Order: sequence, then structure tokens, then C-alpha cells
Amino acid sequence: MAPPEPDLPPITLEELKSCWLKALDQIAPGQPQAAESLRHKELRIESDNHFNIIVNSDYTAAEIKPLLVSLLATLRSLSKRPLLNCSTKVEHIERESKPYTARDKYEVMSQTNPSLETFRILFPEVDL
Repeated sequence: MAPPEPDLPPITLEELKSCWLKALDQIAPGQPQAAESLRHKELRIESDNHFNIIVNSDYTAAEIKPLLVSLLATLRSLSKRPLLNCSTKVEHIERESKPYTARDKYEVMSQTNPSLETFRILFPEVDL
């Protein structure tokens, strides 16, 4: 059972980020790529003792999972909050689909440049 948390105000995002960067500096010598990757992840406070690490794929979440135990232990000692906990949250980035066939590309280009149809009529040997 964890010891009772001292009477500290809830952790702020600024304090969390400061402790986060210090903790990453401590794991960086052993795992520099993982530390650098985590350095640029967004952190969101979920409640007084819980925060989320925002990642963009399930693969990234699985990749950083082994590091979370040691990272969280370091964060708890740096912030003096033994009940602090974290989890990863996957937020997929919505991207606009791109046309792949020649016909799809032509239709998209002709919408932005209507004179392309005239070009196609004048030069039928050019495959658009």
C-alpha cells in the first residue's frame, strides 16, 4: 500500500512538464531514442494524481510501455507525489485521402484548374 500523499496541491501542467523533462534526462543515457521521442509527446492532466501521454498510434503506445514503470518511479520522486500515475492515450490523426489512380488525379487537378480539360482536348496523345 502506498504511503499517504503529503498535503500538496494538485500537480500543475507546468510542474508535470518540468518533472517529465528531468525524468527523461535521467533515462536518456540508456535509451536516447525513446527519451527523445517521449520529449515531444503531449501530456494532459486527467485528475489530481493521473495524467495521460498522448500518442498517435498503437505501435508508439506499445513501444513506450516498457519505459513507463521506471519513468513513473522517477516522476513520483521528483514531484514528491507517490500516488502519481499515468497512462497512454492514442489519438489518431485524421488525414485527407489522396487520389491514387490517374483518373482520380486528373479529376482533382481539373477541379482546381478547369483549363486542363482544354489541354486534354488539344493534346490527346498526352495521357492524363
